[in-house]
Amino acid sequence: MKTLTSDRIKILSPEITSSAAQFDKLRSTMKRAIDPQDSTGFLEFGNADAGRDPFNPEVHIRQAAWDAMENPGKDLVYTPTQGLLEVREAIAEKCERENDFEVDHRKEVQITVGTQMAIFCTTQSLLNPGDKVLIPDPDYSGYQRIVKYSGGVPVSFPFTEDSDGQTRFDVEAMEKVASPDIKLMMFTNPNNPGGYLLQRDDLEAIAEIAEKNDFLVFADDLYEKLVYDGHEHISFASLPGMMDRTITIMGVSKTESMQMFRIGYVIAPHRILQHITKLVSAILIRSSYISQKALQAFLNEPKKFRDMRLEIHRKARDYVWKELNKIDGIRCNKPMGTSYVFPNHREINPSSYDFAVNLLEKGLVQLNPGLQYGPETSEGHQRFCFASPMDRLKEGIRRIKAVRDEL
Repeated sequence: MKTLTSDRIKILSPEITSSAAQFDKLRSTMKRAIDPQDSTGFLEFGNADAGRDPFNPEVHIRQAAWDAMENPGKDLVYTPTQGLLEVREAIAEKCERENDFEVDHRKEVQITVGTQMAIFCTTQSLLNPGDKVLIPDPDYSGYQRIVKYSGGVPVSFPFTEDSDGQTRFDVEAMEKVASPDIKLMMFTNPNNPGGYLLQRDDLEAIAEIAEKNDFLVFADDLYEKLVYDGHEHISFASLPGMMDRTITIMGVSKTESMQMFRIGYVIAPHRILQHITKLVSAILIRSSYISQKALQAFLNEPKKFRDMRLEIHRKARDYVWKELNKIDGIRCNKPMGTSYVFPNHREINPSSYDFAVNLLEKGLVQLNPGLQYGPETSEGHQRFCFASPMDRLKEGIRRIKAVRDEL
């Protein structure tokens, strides 16, 4: 029989070590065998979708989706590939109002089915085989696989980690690997999984290096509103001259609790966006009308709703961060943004997969092994998503402490 799968599909499967295979097998077995709603059973904190987000979308967002179903008019049939014009206009107004850069909603906005599709369509439309892509270590686990699938070659550089566990963006490390051979740089801001928020001087340094070496910048601003302690998120595209070389993605699955709508968007210069739109047309043709109308309602949402959700997340962050730092052998950075902490456990066990297996076997707790987020610096860490009710977080921390006491 002929081979049924393409060679490139293998790129999407992670490299399997013995400990990684054991971790994946244990996790799959437990998720099937144990009721995830049972607080005495398996607890998953690796991903936001497993965290039992304590919020629902606000009433006016749900009402907008319902109205779209009840009174769709002609739009029930098909919407433009780029997205509804009035929704793209609302996105452009939001960018000017909240992100400090101007966007032509007719030529520079593409609505997508979530931000994952935005990442895929961007890399597929930009990269040729062998093109090099700068990716910080740690950063979003999907970048490495999608870049490789698109024919690109990931080039990693590390964040700096201080003795107290605090992470910092390392300009010198980036400069060492930057060159005219680089075609694209990709980063989340604030950083997923580390929670570090790039400061203005960090962004200006990236801009200077990008101009010097003439590469594009992919700025993933999915967590732009999930920022704590009075810190300010700055969009890379707002820096002088950077809009012309920046692809920005944004979405509504995190602070906004709109995961079920699967909606996001890309903002880029027309010379780049037109090719992303071609790929969207070939893959999916268009995004859901109902989800687009929900997005439009969110873009006009009163700030008080976001502030309320942010405060709940902040309290959860403070609890998890403080309690993890009380555990002997664990150092945990205080995240400036996102819904994750990224504790360092190298003093206990330098292998993130081995430590994750211990947590699963002994504590029925799943975190995400750090090695998923980068080839070197991320090892010896776990990603812990704290977008959960407080009672669930307390039980998870109790179990992690108990496992540590056994080791």
